[in-house]
Amino acid sequence: MNEGGFTFAYNISVADPEDVLNQANQTISAVKLLTDLVNNLTSNLNFTNSTDYQQLTTLLADINNLSTNISDIEAQYNQALQQQNDTNSLLQQINGTLQCYSQTKCVTGGPTTPIVTTLPGPCSPNPCKNGGTCTVIGNGYSCSCTSPISGQNCEIAACDPANGHITNVPNNTVANFSSSLFPQQISGLNCFWQFRAPPGFKLNITVESVTFTGTNGIFQVLDVLNNNASLYSTSTTDQSAVSVKTLESTVAINFNTASQGASGAFRIQYATVYEDPCTGYSCGNGTCIANGNQPQCNCFPCYSGTKCDIPKKNPCDGVTICGAHGHCDYNQATCDNQHCVCDSGYSGPFCT
Repeated sequence: MNEGGFTFAYNISVADPEDVLNQANQTISAVKLLTDLVNNLTSNLNFTNSTDYQQLTTLLADINNLSTNISDIEAQYNQALQQQNDTNSLLQQINGTLQCYSQTKCVTGGPTTPIVTTLPGPCSPNPCKNGGTCTVIGNGYSCSCTSPISGQNCEIAACDPANGHITNVPNNTVANFSSSLFPQQISGLNCFWQFRAPPGFKLNITVESVTFTGTNGIFQVLDVLNNNASLYSTSTTDQSAVSVKTLESTVAINFNTASQGASGAFRIQYATVYEDPCTGYSCGNGTCIANGNQPQCNCFPCYSGTKCDIPKKNPCDGVTICGAHGHCDYNQATCDNQHCVCDSGYSGPFCT
């Protein structure tokens, strides 16, 4: 027999227990037949008849021979069982030896208990990156990736989180945001995320790290409501922390791959920051109030404009009804209610 270059010869001859049992059954049938004949002869025996006596003697001899045959058959049967057990044990040893030699490396711990050490398969070590699961297929393997990771070895990823993801940031929040191995390594893919603060709050972004793989990519922090003004931009790996603050309540993180193979990773910290928009803001002839995160001026009655710097028309301009003995005046608190103020000695609505 030959298995993987290992050759051995064997010649095993084992009596079939079935044949032995068949012979025993035939002998037992013959003994029964002879016993019946002896019984018949005994009941009709005539000792004066020499022929009957001779037949009985012959039958007794045959029975003795059959008894001997039965003993021999029983011995053969027991021997056949022993040979069968020995053969099974031998076959187990051969099977263990073949299992051992079918492996490149093995240690035989005993004649029937080989300790087998298998060679590493295609999934050992695991070729699937980013937490991918490896499955052996024939002589090869297949990686099952977790979204958004993809690729033969789970080595590339689309935008993570999904492109356009919006994070609504609660009041007084400080948290981290990161993504690794993005975007998917194809030309011209943009990953874009937004962070929104509540009204009256701005966002403080700390760019903790940016890492690039490949070339011609760009990482940006954009002030969305301020015409997408760039607060931070880099196309090279930058491990030093940079802090920027939005002028509005919404900020965007943008990563663009301008060429094949560009990808990278980043980590930022975002925090909501409340700043009174009226701090340092002058309303002139009025008072400032916060409208969301924008300053708004409430002007005194006789002024207008976004900063209350435009005087309204004097309500008494062109008023002549007070005549020569009085003059027009109005309520300064409301900038209306024109009336005549009369000179001494004159009275009435028109100072007459």
